[in-house]
Amino acid sequence: MSKIIAVIIILIALVFTGAGKVNAQNISGESAWLKADQAQEYFDFRVENLRNFLQKYNSPLAPYAEEFVIYADKNDLDYRLDFDIVI
Repeated sequence: MSKIIAVIIILIALVFTGAGKVNAQNISGESAWLKADQAQEYFDFRVENLRNFLQKYNSPLAPYAEEFVIYADKNDLDYRLDFDIVI
């Protein structure tokens, strides 16, 4: 019985203390687009995978690997499928 009372007291204490105010930084603009100065460049392995594949077969489309990945993302396609359609 004392364990149940102790658990109830702890739960009540947690409810009343709560997380409090959270000071988060807002890095999005008015339309929820990331601000240019806050956005970070990242390495997309898919571009390199596609570029390496195209170079392996001496494809003239190898320099456009990044565009294939970008447009695949915009159209909700797998980046490997849109290139297969082109071949």
